Amino acid sequence: MSLRVLRTRIAPWGLWCATMASVAWLWGDVHDEAAVGFVLAAEYELATPEPARVAAVAVAPGQRVRAGDVLVSLDARAIDAELAIVAAERARLEAELGAVRAESKVRVGDTTREFDESVAAADVALRTARAERKVAAAEYAALSEQVATLGGLVEQRMADRRELDALRVEHVALEKQLQTADALIPQLVSQAAAARARRAALPADATEAALRPVQAELAVIERQEQLLAVRREAMTLRAAVDGDVAAVHLQAGEVADTGLPIVTLVGDATAAEVQVCQREAQASRGRAGEAVRVRPRGSDGAEAAGRVVRVAPRIAELPPRCWRDPKLPEWGRELVVRLDEPLPLLPGQAVAVRFLGEDAGSAAATTLSQREVSAAATTLSPREMTGEASPGAAPRVVSTSPNPSLEAPSPLVVPPALAARTRFEPSALTWSARRDRFVIASDDTGLADRDEHAPWLFTMDRHGRLDASPLVVSGIDGFSDLEAIAPAPEDGLYVLASQSRSRKGKRPAARQVFARIAVTAGGATLEASVSLAEQLERDPALLAALGLADTAELDLEGMTATAGGGLLLGLKQPLDAEQRAPIWHLPHPDALLAGATPSAAGLRRLGAVALRVETNGGPVPGGISELLELPDGSLLIAATASGADPQRQDGGLWHAAGIDDLAHARLLRRFPGLKPEGLALRPDGQAIVLVFDTGAAAPEWMELQWPAP
Repeated sequence: MSLRVLRTRIAPWGLWCATMASVAWLWGDVHDEAAVGFVLAAEYELATPEPARVAAVAVAPGQRVRAGDVLVSLDARAIDAELAIVAAERARLEAELGAVRAESKVRVGDTTREFDESVAAADVALRTARAERKVAAAEYAALSEQVATLGGLVEQRMADRRELDALRVEHVALEKQLQTADALIPQLVSQAAAARARRAALPADATEAALRPVQAELAVIERQEQLLAVRREAMTLRAAVDGDVAAVHLQAGEVADTGLPIVTLVGDATAAEVQVCQREAQASRGRAGEAVRVRPRGSDGAEAAGRVVRVAPRIAELPPRCWRDPKLPEWGRELVVRLDEPLPLLPGQAVAVRFLGEDAGSAAATTLSQREVSAAATTLSPREMTGEASPGAAPRVVSTSPNPSLEAPSPLVVPPALAARTRFEPSALTWSARRDRFVIASDDTGLADRDEHAPWLFTMDRHGRLDASPLVVSGIDGFSDLEAIAPAPEDGLYVLASQSRSRKGKRPAARQVFARIAVTAGGATLEASVSLAEQLERDPALLAALGLADTAELDLEGMTATAGGGLLLGLKQPLDAEQRAPIWHLPHPDALLAGATPSAAGLRRLGAVALRVETNGGPVPGGISELLELPDGSLLIAATASGADPQRQDGGLWHAAGIDDLAHARLLRRFPGLKPEGLALRPDGQAIVLVFDTGAAAPEWMELQWPAP
């Protein structure tokens, strides 16, 4: 075949066929049954809440950053000046407070002394009047006898009548004196009673009452300092998540206006969510919980399983990127899909989404290959295959389908019978091998009109399903604000209440509980208990060593057993002067429970960790909501906002290589809108189990693969 024929006849036909194949492939990719989606970009625009000059920009476009890194520093000299003014005003008020206290004590002392002298004078006058009346009465009785005797003698003409008349005059005078005394004494009694009443009416806290106006002004100053501290903190813009700097809009020396971005950060899409654009003709498909398969557009490569998590309630105009022709708007319905499997995608990347028409759980089960099922079967005994545990065997987690809670929060399954019987706000959990269950503590138990603060714990299986009946702890009247739970020797449990004051400023005994509980297959029994806050208040020297002036703001929420012995206790508040959450070590908890003082039991401060959580008002200092020491000696730290309960907050999870590495604790994950309250290692050691307090909403839980990939 000549080259001419090849070039003029065969090559054009080959080129035409290739072109038509490409067109057909592109047409099928655009018009097949798969919906078009785009990986949602976790984009954060860092802006100042008030006009300020940019002092320094620490990053450049394309730079990789980690959560918490400082990206921009704003000029805070004006705020520092305001802080100095407020500090001077505080010093003035504190000096005035001392002067008012001294003056008030003098004035109260003088008034008290005057009232005491008045009471004493009234008592003296009353005693004197009664004594004089007693003397006059005796004289009157004696004189009456003399008058009678002398009167008889006068009648017998044996005495002079003039003597009798003189004696009668004296007798009448004494009678008048007695009448006057009888009228005076009741008046003196009334005067003495009135003096005592005035003395008793003196306020016991007169000095405190005089101090309240100045203390109120100091409280205003404190709030101003807090506000200025928040404003000062907002002058340092930090990375909210791990990611890459997409753009730097302003440089040092330029003025940043309120709300305008200075730096744009794109977060990692590790737990990718996909925005799906269903055209109007496709809008009948897709429902919450439905399984999907996701693949990159224009690729025949790997797919990933996912599920629909949100569905728009109406047909609306789609985002411009969803339009097939950039000039022709299209209408449809938007959905959000969350991937259940890792898939290398970039934020904003286009994907094709295929709906499977069944729930995600059942779809995941059907995607297991026969080889995977066979491999799983070869590692299990017949009893394990049927779900039965061998006596004395260590618990194992066996599943032929992915746990739906893995890596994403999902609701706990609370039986209706349990929900009707008690409030349930999970605050801590740990694994009990004896019960073959997670044991969970709750902030509140029982119902307000029946059995509020009942001494109950709760049990949950490995799949997030609570048992219908609580685990009743015998031997104790009740629990209140139970915040921490940790394993004790012989498969027992240590439980710890927050030790905090209630909204009414009270700290009942049930809120001070630190106890050891024996757990059996049939129930739970209190072995020992102390009121920890009360014990601490008795030892001012220990409080000072722990970094506390008193226990007024004390709130303990974290507790974990340590391999070296004893317990670590994490403070929700108060934070230290650097706004770090302290961690205490109690090496001998059983000694404390046996009657030793906290000092004798070895309680001491080990260190502190800096935690920051996001709230609806911006970043705020975090306190420890839970601790968990891992088998390698490292420490997981859950955090929520300290000293406040904002309407919305994103709790977080930090990891420190050890107690000596708290200064370098790294943020592992934030939980948007959720407060992590409990941490436990899954029985197989391959994941961390978390529970979240969601207030009035359904409580949630999740598992995080561990060690982290």
